[in-house]
Amino acid sequence: MTDQPPGGGIPKPPQIPGRLNQQAAATVFQRFWKNAPCPFGHTNWIFGRDLVNLAFASYPTVAQGDTLPYPCIVVICKDCGYTMLFNALLLGLAGT
Repeated sequence: MTDQPPGGGIPKPPQIPGRLNQQAAATVFQRFWKNAPCPFGHTNWIFGRDLVNLAFASYPTVAQGDTLPYPCIVVICKDCGYTMLFNALLLGLAGT
C-alpha cells in the first residue's frame, strides 16, 4: 500500500486565505494578549502579513479536491523568530 491519493497525482493545495487586517488583529489580540514572552524570554511580537492555511486532509477528500483548511494568524517573535499560530476563524478575523 502506498501513501498516494487514489488516482495518483499531487493533491491541489488549498487557496491562500489572503492578507491579515493588521488593525483588526491588534484590536482582537488586545482583549486577551498579555505580552507573554516567547520560550526564550523575548516580548517583541509581530503579526505575519498574511493569513495562512493549516490544512488537514484525508486522501479520499484530497483526491476530490476538498481539504479542511484552518485559516491562521501567524504571530512571530521579532527577536528570535519563534512562531505561534492562532485560529483566525475563532477570533473572527477570517470568513467562514
